[in-house]
Amino acid sequence: SHFKEVLHQFVFSSEIPLKSLDYISSEEKAILESFNSTEVNYPSDETIISLFEKQVLITPDHIAVVYEDISLTYFELNARSNQLAHYLREKYSINGDDLICIELPRSDKMIEGILGILKSGGAYVPIDVDYPQDRKDYILADTNSKVTIDESFLLDFELVRNYYSTENVDIFIRPDHLAYIIYTSGTTGNPKGVMIEHKNVV
Repeated sequence: SHFKEVLHQFVFSSEIPLKSLDYISSEEKAILESFNSTEVNYPSDETIISLFEKQVLITPDHIAVVYEDISLTYFELNARSNQLAHYLREKYSINGDDLICIELPRSDKMIEGILGILKSGGAYVPIDVDYPQDRKDYILADTNSKVTIDESFLLDFELVRNYYSTENVDIFIRPDHLAYIIYTSGTTGNPKGVMIEHKNVV
């Protein structure tokens, strides 16, 4: 069909140089323009948590996380992260922009931990389990983290998990609220923390 389009233009628009002939039909142009029209309004009043909790309401029974033989629905992930958030707020008095380090391998527990931290009002600081100990120590000291969520922390939490509510935490989180700090290699040799707000992620 493209050859026919070029042939049609060549016959009926002979004054147009061959290199300028357009082989895409007007119908195809309309389809391409429609396909590439992906601009959407930026949800400036939303946060990571508000969007996640909306998704829980829309698709509570859909699978949210799969790790090895474990799968969690949005409802289950929300309930579990809420329990963690309530625990963090009660035991560690987590408030807005408090930093909480999380040192876990990539897994369902890591996702639950990140959501729990954000729901508590805090901001998370990921620490790779394979980092050298001196790098871990530097990040812990630099952030003055109130607590680190690691395997040991989770073992203690699981003993009391069922005492904590599965309901969403009643806390107001702004789009300009700190979401996490990611440490990159610094020019001086020490890691450099980059602060990311909810609105930067959304």
